[in-house]
Amino acid sequence: MAFDAVGADNFRKSYKLLNRGGRIIGYGAAAMTDASNIFSKAKMGLQFGIYHPAQLLMESRSMIGVNMLRIADYKPDTLKYCMESVIQLLHEGKIDPHVGKMYAAKDIYQAHDDMLDRKTMGKIGRENYNKIKEYFHKIVQLNFKFFCVLACFLLLNACNQNLGKFPEMFVGNWSMDNPELKSFEVWTKVNDSLYSGKSFTMNIQKEELSLMKNGNDWYYVVLINGQNNDEPIPFKLIKQTNSKFIFENKAHDFPQQIEYNFRSEKNLVVYLRANGKQFELYFDKQK
Repeated sequence: MAFDAVGADNFRKSYKLLNRGGRIIGYGAAAMTDASNIFSKAKMGLQFGIYHPAQLLMESRSMIGVNMLRIADYKPDTLKYCMESVIQLLHEGKIDPHVGKMYAAKDIYQAHDDMLDRKTMGKIGRENYNKIKEYFHKIVQLNFKFFCVLACFLLLNACNQNLGKFPEMFVGNWSMDNPELKSFEVWTKVNDSLYSGKSFTMNIQKEELSLMKNGNDWYYVVLINGQNNDEPIPFKLIKQTNSKFIFENKAHDFPQQIEYNFRSEKNLVVYLRANGKQFELYFDKQK
């Protein structure tokens, strides 16, 4: 596997190094910063190489492109999960970014110039970096790409603050407009400790749902006619954030875990998981 953030001729060379079954992941094009006009940009673009699906098929190689800003636009939950995982690894000391050079506070402009002129390797930071790293759990570094991701991460958190409170945000009509399988859920509040839901597929009720509080714990309960001896199946809330709620019942066959991920007040993704498998259901809130 090859990871390429340079692009242009470097991308083509990295591709040639792949063995059968290998893949290359492009997540940047630093070489393009040397292109000063449209002609030089076109030249740089051609240096990536020209590839055809049949070529990839015959050589058993694959290419993946990653644009973090596009992921933030269309799959913010994915970016948020990745950022949380990386920060956790940093906090646990399992990864430690390479620091290429340290700069005094008075030389901060020189640090930016060196980075833009591509005179640095790895991360660059300010003096007393170790103290800063410890205080901020090793996430504060002078790296433009990192700050772009961090900005997206903070923006996501800010957006989550605008969501309603659990479990009020469940209330409403949620529709999954799939041409082959139209499905929707309807949630209403019964009282502060009980919320009632119904799941429909092709206008036929399939499941009785409920969110109920028992002591200090919340449970997501599913009742399906003709299954589980017509007994309700409880899933305990095991993890929650401002926008994500994960319920679990390891004794059940499928799913063993149900996650409600509210991307916004009007967009919801439901994940069903068990034994390494995952299904995703996308809902929009109706007016």
